[in-house]
Amino acid sequence: MDAHAAARARPIAMFGLFAAVVLAGEAAVISSRQFPLHPRLLTTAVVFDLVITVPAAWWLLMVRPGVASKRSLVRIACLGIAVSALLFGRSMRALAIPLEALLLVWAFRAARAAVQTGGDGLERIRAACKGVFGDNAVSRAVATELSVFYSALAPHRPEHGFTHGQKAGWSAVAFVVGLITVAEAIPIELFLRRFGNAPVAIAAAIHLYALLWFLGDARALRNRVTRIDGNTLRLRLGLRWAADIPLRLIESVETGPSPVSSLRLKVLGATNLVLRLRQPIAVSGLFGITRRSSTLGVQLDDPEGLAAALRPLLSTIR
Repeated sequence: MDAHAAARARPIAMFGLFAAVVLAGEAAVISSRQFPLHPRLLTTAVVFDLVITVPAAWWLLMVRPGVASKRSLVRIACLGIAVSALLFGRSMRALAIPLEALLLVWAFRAARAAVQTGGDGLERIRAACKGVFGDNAVSRAVATELSVFYSALAPHRPEHGFTHGQKAGWSAVAFVVGLITVAEAIPIELFLRRFGNAPVAIAAAIHLYALLWFLGDARALRNRVTRIDGNTLRLRLGLRWAADIPLRLIESVETGPSPVSSLRLKVLGATNLVLRLRQPIAVSGLFGITRRSSTLGVQLDDPEGLAAALRPLLSTIR
């Protein structure tokens, strides 16, 4: 083990030992005869140790020496709250609300800073959320929500490439569904007024959220397109699907409907281009959903154009 690895292992071992001692002590307190006699006092003491003392030790042993980031402190505190909730019930879950709000603010600020640097804004949002939350389901969910709002509200910045779903009329479909949502919202909210302002506000928020989703999805399909970038085919169906396919992995490209066994990437209607690959690749969808396949059926507005652009490049690579 080199000196750098040893320097990192020492504080990790010290924190692990400290956390183990604390957890053993809390277990002893909870199982003691005194706990039923003074439940509130001892519960407060245990929760304080899990939520304050353990994160404080993390700060001293891991963050200050530079072994862990400052943001990791929030994750340790959330973990302490989760353990408290397991021990004392879901009422402890409320302790996490300020920390979760802080994480969301961090994610928003990181995503905004990432987008301002240029490039693919949605990819940068996902990278920023991964940096705040880590590579997990929460990170992917927050990234999806921020990507929707970014697509719905950001200035119009179309990319040069091959679009999806425009000739199929998806923008018109999204517009009609949006009108139906507004028409539905009016009588529902009028009906809910008899129950007070809170139900009306909740219903209005839900309808507004749905409209933002429709708008963000439609704008992303128009602005975020598939393109050839050097030796990589960057497949982008708006917010729905994304994959970076090295051209050397593409065995053939054909226009027409896709076979039944293919992974079908479409918006509305049938696929019209087939990519046959030399090995399966991962295609990422909303909320981090991933599918793998060696045959991709794609719906494009100009399938012949993409096929014509790919074929000479594939022959050169071979």
